Amino acid sequence: MKIRDVFLTLVAFILMMVIISACSGEKKEEMSEVEAQVKEELSETPAAEPINHNPEPKQKINLKFAQNRQRNSLDKVMQKLINN
Repeated sequence: MKIRDVFLTLVAFILMMVIISACSGEKKEEMSEVEAQVKEELSETPAAEPINHNPEPKQKINLKFAQNRQRNSLDKVMQKLINN
């Protein structure tokens, strides 16, 4: 790369950064206006009603597969893990 190419890319980068910072300044002003409007709307609306807990117990599902086969060591270990 030539020094001229490096210089031009550096200048282009600096110009892009200036443009981005200028745009972000405008966006910040717009966002502050939107935040003020949202706060006003939220202060006007009443708070939501609390959600009540449903005290109904969950039904336990009992699935039984391959009941008649002989149990091996893995089955015994898994049974102990599940029951404890």
